[in-house]
Amino acid sequence: TFVVDIGSAQGVSLADRVYLSGNIIIGAVTTVTKETSLVELFSSGGNKQESILSRTGTSFVLDGSGGSNFQLQVPKDTDVLWGDIFLYPGIDSSIIGSVYYIDSNSQSSFKTVHIRTPSNVFQSKSVFIDTSIR
Repeated sequence: TFVVDIGSAQGVSLADRVYLSGNIIIGAVTTVTKETSLVELFSSGGNKQESILSRTGTSFVLDGSGGSNFQLQVPKDTDVLWGDIFLYPGIDSSIIGSVYYIDSNSQSSFKTVHIRTPSNVFQSKSVFIDTSIR
């Protein structure tokens, strides 16, 4: 989570979506005061985030694992490839993250897909809050 220096006085409300850029979504506003807002990252440990695999249109629920990372446990034969992009569900198709590693253990019938936000959240000096969807 992190705090931004705008709040209800500037039109921010609970559940407003937060972006690093025009199409990279990273979280949502969870607390608002008059001058500040608390943003919870979708990738925070324990968070679950619905997503859509852009290449196939298949829906998945990503598990936040902290540090702008997500994991996804799927059967080995699930069609997920390195570089695949996961999108936030909705009309605007904002990017949640892309696959950077797939761990397939020969002893298991599942594979772990590792997904990361495409930009470094922790080096960003500003974010964008979408106040238009209510």
